[in-house]
Amino acid sequence: MGSFFSEYPAGLLDESTGVSQQKIMKLLDEAISELEADPNSPIRWAVMRLFVRTDIDMGTRARVSKALRQLNLVEMVSHKEFDLLTLQIIGTCTVRFGENESNLYLLEQLNLVAKYYASKFSGKVPRVASASESKSLNALRQLVEGAAALSQSDDLSESLGLFGEILVSLANSWPGAAPVLLEVADNTIRNVSLESAGKLWKSVLTLRTMQ
Repeated sequence: MGSFFSEYPAGLLDESTGVSQQKIMKLLDEAISELEADPNSPIRWAVMRLFVRTDIDMGTRARVSKALRQLNLVEMVSHKEFDLLTLQIIGTCTVRFGENESNLYLLEQLNLVAKYYASKFSGKVPRVASASESKSLNALRQLVEGAAALSQSDDLSESLGLFGEILVSLANSWPGAAPVLLEVADNTIRNVSLESAGKLWKSVLTLRTMQ
């Protein structure tokens, strides 16, 4: 299988760039204010992505975390500005700015989107999509990139373990996606050391039982 699913998701090992410290506070405050006004705007989250390397105080973190908990991802996926990177961006922002409650909320939202796609696309997601089948594969790719971004941590083994758990959760919500999700997990393992992949193996075994 070509392109994306022959590799691990980019968001899992993401390295972000920030903006200059001189401009940061004013721009960040403006960006958060816009998020608070419309938390379901993909463009506003894309702007927040510029600030992921920024040190923020507890008050600022609370504002972003609250905006995260107001997200409706099922509504967002039909937004005209929603694209492949939107869920990856939101996942990255959640890890950087969110709190435990907002992290759990986003996991729930990802599963709601998976259930939405399961009702929208019948049957199994194709491993190699024709033009008529590409929508379901692209939808799944969005979810996987969001899951990968949400799994980021300083410990690669822990990150991979969480990533595998989210893949299993998505497969439960969208059974037709289980074969492709298994292939994603298998391909991820091939791109990391055996030591790092230990916790991901459990999820691979679970996904194999869901085929």
